Amino acid sequence: MRDTNIDPSYQDYRRLTVPTRVLPGDSLVAECIYDSSSRKSITLGGMTTREEICLILTLYYPRQRELTSCHSLPSLPTVLHSLGIEELASGTNPVVIASPAELAGMTLERRLTSYDWENQFESFQDATRQGSFKPLCWTPTNTMLPGIESESYGSNVTRHWKPVDKCRNIHTNLVTDAGPNMIDMPAMDDHESTNMIDIDLKAKMSRSGQQTPPTTNHRQVGRSASSTVAESFVALAVAALLGFALQ
Repeated sequence: MRDTNIDPSYQDYRRLTVPTRVLPGDSLVAECIYDSSSRKSITLGGMTTREEICLILTLYYPRQRELTSCHSLPSLPTVLHSLGIEELASGTNPVVIASPAELAGMTLERRLTSYDWENQFESFQDATRQGSFKPLCWTPTNTMLPGIESESYGSNVTRHWKPVDKCRNIHTNLVTDAGPNMIDMPAMDDHESTNMIDIDLKAKMSRSGQQTPPTTNHRQVGRSASSTVAESFVALAVAALLGFALQ
């Protein structure tokens, strides 16, 4: 499942085209991609829409009675290593770096805000992706699920999902996806004699004695209407599987 048009103000479920059976030992991985290039400072993690959060709610069947929610976050050693930090000072608030020597005495927050993200982002991302992470899962009684104390590593994904290729209408540049109630008609030539909206409008205005407006505008209207219909079908085609939260 991939959704490249997320709006935090509008949240809806997306139904998987083919139901997926999840078995013990399987991993459900959620990856969120952000664009914060317009900001002048880094974006820290948090639970607001201005912060970095990757939270997925899944609907599933049958009911899982021993698990209500699951989160994961990079382990502390993974984060420190990716920032070039060897050790933190104990009992300090705010958190202060103890080593290496060139970073000793600097707060962790300052290290985050002054880090050379422009040139070191790729190495930081690789370290957090490939490093260990800590799972956090809760039972219905709001207690930690036993057996998840140890840190783990991400799944070794060898095959990546790719979206299905869809035909593109060369005249309107719209992605077409013929559904069960849609008639797959060949694209008409972009000519005034084959523009249905143009012809119909001309005929009506001729009968009423009104002056026929330029045909160019009518063709644009026809395209706009086609675009709206096509986009509506695409929007209606997307809908929701998936009840416990993954981060």
